[in-house]
Amino acid sequence: SRNDLAAQNAVVYNMLKYQLGIPGTKTISLTQTLDEVLKEIAFDALINQNFVLDNNIEYRMINMQEEMSLLNLKNEKASYYPALNGSILLQTNAQRDQFSFMQTGELWFPMSSAGASLSIPIWSSGLRKARVDQAKLEIEKIRNTRDQVSDGLELDLMRSRTNLIAALENYYN
Repeated sequence: SRNDLAAQNAVVYNMLKYQLGIPGTKTISLTQTLDEVLKEIAFDALINQNFVLDNNIEYRMINMQEEMSLLNLKNEKASYYPALNGSILLQTNAQRDQFSFMQTGELWFPMSSAGASLSIPIWSSGLRKARVDQAKLEIEKIRNTRDQVSDGLELDLMRSRTNLIAALENYYN
């Protein structure tokens, strides 16, 4: 009935104000008709627009997680490599039996030492292998997640295009 249409119109205007962030007490007036707005939109370009996965932030974050996991795998594999460490120590000592450190002309005795150590991992009770296997598994999990996100985004794109085409057909009908 006419009263129902008026009530629905009021609800739609209030929803529009809410979505625009306008207080409900203010009034708004539309300056264009829906036909005028639709003429300005290139629907064919929207429907046929290429979808680039790398523009999606969620997809890019998963790719970054994969890169970090690959670096973690390299790090875990590096635990199998030998480690060579070296050190040099240079110092001077007073070696006096009286406190005369501030007096000039007193002798200071130099001392130096150098050292090196080589660590070759031989046996680690399987912990290193387990960590490498865990890192490989993490990479596979991330790749599976990326494939699921990719498929989900493609599905959302197809659904959105179909909804847009159906909405346009309904409007024109």
